[in-house]
Amino acid sequence: MPPSNPLPPKENALFKRILRCYEHKQYKNGLKFAKQILSNPKFAEHGETLAMKGLTLNCLGRKEEAYEYVRRGLRNDLKSPVCWHVYGLLQRSDKKYDEAIKCYRNALKWEKENIQILRDLSLLQIQMRDLEGYKDTRYQLFMLRPTQRASWIGFAMSYHLLGDYEMANSILDAFRTNQMKGPYDYEHSELLLYQNMVLAESGQFDRALSHLHKFQTQILDKLSVKETSGEYYLKLKRFKEAEAVYEDLLKRNPENVMYYQKLIDAKQLSDPDEKVAFFDVYKKEYPKAIAPRRLQLSEAGSAAVFARLVDEYLRHGLHKGIPPLFVDIRSLYADKSKAETIENLVLQYIENLSKTGTFSSEPSEAKQPASALLWAYYYAAQHFDYKKDTDRALKYIDAAIEHTPTLIELFIVKGRIYKHAGDPVSAYQWLEEAQAMDTADRYVNSKCARYMLRAGHVARAEEMCAKFTREGVPATENLNEMQCMWFQTEAAAAYQRARQWGEALKKAHEVDRHFSEIMEDQFDFHSYCMRKMTLRSYVGLLRLEDVLRAHPFYFRAARAAISVYLRLYACPLQDNVQPQEPDTENLAPSELKKLRNKQRKAKRKAEQESMLAAQVQVKREQHHKARQQQEQGDPEAPQLDELIPDKLARAEDPLEQAIKFLQPLRTLAADRIETYLMAFEIYFRKEKPLLMLQSIKRAWRLEPGHHHLHDCLVRFRGWLDQNQLAPAVAEVVNKETQEVRRLLPDYRSLPPPPARLPGASHHHLHDCLVRFRGWLDQNQLAPAVAEVVNKETQEVRRLLPDYRSLPPPPARLPGASHHHLHDCLVRFRGWLDQNQLAPAVAEVVNKETQEVRRLLPDYRSLPPPPARLPGASHHHLHDCLVRFRGWLDQNQLAPAVAEVVNKETQEVRRLLPDYRSLPPPPARLPGASHHHLHDCLVRFRGWLDQNQLAPAVAEVVNKETQEVRRLLPDYRSLPPPPARLPGASHHHLHDCLVRFRGWLDQNQLAPAVAEVVNKETQEVRRLLPDYRSLPPPPARLPGASHHHLHDCLVRFRGWLDQNQLAPAVAEVVNKETQEVRRLLPDYRSLPPPPARLPGASHHHLHDCLVRFRGWLDQNQLAPAVAEVVNKETQEVRRLLPDYRSLPPPPARLPGASHHHLHDCLVRFRGWLDQNQLAPAVAEVVNKETQECVGLAAPYPSLSEREGEFGPTH
Repeated sequence: MPPSNPLPPKENALFKRILRCYEHKQYKNGLKFAKQILSNPKFAEHGETLAMKGLTLNCLGRKEEAYEYVRRGLRNDLKSPVCWHVYGLLQRSDKKYDEAIKCYRNALKWEKENIQILRDLSLLQIQMRDLEGYKDTRYQLFMLRPTQRASWIGFAMSYHLLGDYEMANSILDAFRTNQMKGPYDYEHSELLLYQNMVLAESGQFDRALSHLHKFQTQILDKLSVKETSGEYYLKLKRFKEAEAVYEDLLKRNPENVMYYQKLIDAKQLSDPDEKVAFFDVYKKEYPKAIAPRRLQLSEAGSAAVFARLVDEYLRHGLHKGIPPLFVDIRSLYADKSKAETIENLVLQYIENLSKTGTFSSEPSEAKQPASALLWAYYYAAQHFDYKKDTDRALKYIDAAIEHTPTLIELFIVKGRIYKHAGDPVSAYQWLEEAQAMDTADRYVNSKCARYMLRAGHVARAEEMCAKFTREGVPATENLNEMQCMWFQTEAAAAYQRARQWGEALKKAHEVDRHFSEIMEDQFDFHSYCMRKMTLRSYVGLLRLEDVLRAHPFYFRAARAAISVYLRLYACPLQDNVQPQEPDTENLAPSELKKLRNKQRKAKRKAEQESMLAAQVQVKREQHHKARQQQEQGDPEAPQLDELIPDKLARAEDPLEQAIKFLQPLRTLAADRIETYLMAFEIYFRKEKPLLMLQSIKRAWRLEPGHHHLHDCLVRFRGWLDQNQLAPAVAEVVNKETQEVRRLLPDYRSLPPPPARLPGASHHHLHDCLVRFRGWLDQNQLAPAVAEVVNKETQEVRRLLPDYRSLPPPPARLPGASHHHLHDCLVRFRGWLDQNQLAPAVAEVVNKETQEVRRLLPDYRSLPPPPARLPGASHHHLHDCLVRFRGWLDQNQLAPAVAEVVNKETQEVRRLLPDYRSLPPPPARLPGASHHHLHDCLVRFRGWLDQNQLAPAVAEVVNKETQEVRRLLPDYRSLPPPPARLPGASHHHLHDCLVRFRGWLDQNQLAPAVAEVVNKETQEVRRLLPDYRSLPPPPARLPGASHHHLHDCLVRFRGWLDQNQLAPAVAEVVNKETQEVRRLLPDYRSLPPPPARLPGASHHHLHDCLVRFRGWLDQNQLAPAVAEVVNKETQEVRRLLPDYRSLPPPPARLPGASHHHLHDCLVRFRGWLDQNQLAPAVAEVVNKETQECVGLAAPYPSLSEREGEFGPTH
């Protein structure tokens, strides 16, 4: 259809050039041509030109202008398909796909056969999964372009996705017979396999099998042919053919687990003994294959057979030293008898290996390597950790570390044990030690960062990850770019635990954006896969994208975000209150001075933090600018708002934001009860009774005994009692709760949850207040303490006038005020019913449950939560008890405190009669309970030897070290740390000493300086008698003032010796090294460091200018580029007239060998000129700078060059 407002030939040619510029991404040229058309008054409002100008501006990132021009163009020409198409492209670039589809449909009203618009529309329809619309659009494309392959494939794909397999197959058959002509290549092979997949999904396995056999010579993927035909044989119950296929596949890959499972199905084996015999055959046929040995363990039925097989498997793994052995057979632990068999075998191995070095006590048993015991310890630690026996797990992992303290895997497992025991801090410390043993291991690095996040050390985790991220970019930015979602989900949980709600929400939103980006990225594959004929993979991609947000990463992020938004809804963040200025008038002078010092320090710290934040912000802006330049011109580049933590934490509608995270979970995580419990919490606060009821019913259907569901039911019932429902809603609620009443006959009679205190917004606060009040009633406070308590609770009594009259906490069941107690009680009672207790234990249980029966007469058989085992079931309690006992022994308590301690520890002494006789913690190194203590003790002893203490201090030290001397009799005789160099305890000191001695030999000091040096080095000479006899460092070149130059010169000379240069290059090298040979006669072929430019105050500028000049000499520039270069270098030539004949750099000060010293001297002299010193300071400065003036006569005039290019730094 011709345009509704045609242009004359001249302007029409310009418009076509605009289109070409857009296609070639020459956007600035396109704007120039659009300006030429629009500058003509006759065409100033030409709709299509305005629309194309808007589209070009959109590609340059000017969104608002783009929309303004496109809308102007559309208003001026509503019947133009170009304007509607451009408007659709703008909407598509903003991810408004529904609006873009409407624009494309309007464009098609005026030009129904526009191929480009139809293609764009089909892409949007498949992106939005509008399958019916996609089918219609592909039909129109098929009718317009029946000879194109993509038209046929897209048309067939539309029917396939709709489930019309017969039609899709007939289209593919017609295309294959009428359109495709040889030779048969990979794309033809993929088309045949895709057609076969369509037949299989329709359920016609016999047709699919015959199709596969018919075209197997044309299919290049032979492995897919065999695997697919084996599947079809099994579906059709043709077991003999299937057996032959899978036996052939096993010859190809004997490690494929699926082949063994399918072959068992083909052989119709059901008896465990038959399956074990089946695997025995393939163990002999493929002796190196691991799969048949491992699968045999899963199928073994009898205990004797399993014990024999697992014994063989474990021995092989421990002998070889396979670290993931436990992970490999962990699935067997679902069977308790198999787990017990494995445990007995491992303990037997440890006992025999530690005694005889063999797996068994038989005399004919071969000796095992020493590492076998190590891996047995390693396995036992993981085994008992899996069984939640923390003490035994720690025992075996400690034994393994003592055996081989350099194996990183041992420290990782120890950290995992502490993590499972609930001690994230210790877990992270052990992972940090593992990471320190191999800092180049990315896996250990990431594992350590994850444990740091769980311990709450977010900043340290970011520093750890920064070791493997791109330099110059903050680690969090780079991790976000790489879509590192494990880090972001763990960081969100860490920030949530730290109550940094904004940061937690930022991480959760970043994860959400990753999933959105992944879903947007499929847009590029809609046309690519049609063109490359990767049709099976394309269908798999579409189905994966449909369930993408079912991934655990999204669930964790959504759960964190929902819980934070619920918290913010209950307790919104308050505005920051500015601190009031203190009243300085009434302060004493000393207090006022302290206050001023504190304010100065705070101000200095704030300035440093702001400076650091500014530097980080500059780097971030540079990084974002670089990314925008890379993405410039891409209309699909997403324009997303920056995630600001404070803004996220102050959302106006936190519940609506929570629902946005919840919606995908209701569809894709419908099998998880947490989804519906979170939904109930949201709708309970929004007061939506039907949605609350829906959430409860679905949660009940999944897991009726969940510990949180009881609380939801009680609160829902209480809400119904307090609110009056509309008749229609009440009818639905009564009808839907019939099943609940049938399953829970006492549901309606459950007491409501205990009334919360006015103002007690947190669900746990009421219980704390009630228990605190009860504790006060049961205990008599000291007068001073009582006075403080009365004073501090005035505000509470004012806000909560009924605080003193609160009833004691109600009996926990029924009603269960704490949401987890009901479940604990029920499970404990069930455990008692299933297990028979020893008489002594039964007596204790009966005695301890008397109080429970008195308080809960209607729940007589329910015991309380199980008491801890005597001696501390928690892994850390033993250590605390021992240290507390030691502290009591070493300190004398005040009488009142001693009385309280004796009173409070009566119960402990009754339950733990051996409390006083507990052994001290096992010694690790002699007295060195921490791995760093040995070094500290040695250094402390050395410090005491070198220094004389005051009498009072010496008395305290002698008194405090008596215990140390008793426990460590060899304390005084501990050997010093392994000698590196005599006295050089730090690894870098030797080099510094040698270089310092060399510098002294090469330079003559002023008498005053020499006197100070001789005086200060007396102690060094006494401790290091061989100081003067240390060998000098490798001779450096005369003039090689920088410590790295010698190495560069040597390597350059070596490179020249090993390589033959072209004659022209050799001539240049010889010419350029003449000056070097003159200055360095003893190293003829080595060049000196490049001379610096006069005025090149930065140490790297000279090199850049010289290399740039050399590059210009070696390359011929385009005329336009040469013109720009000549123009831009005019100022340089004016300031540097001798640019081509550069002199050597100005002589630095004698001794100023470092490249930065000249700049420091100039800036120091300038500072002296600008500031007036106190007389005493000025005297010292004048005295100390005499040597500088004597050595460098032109020193006062150094800064005159500062004005040549401005400030020197």
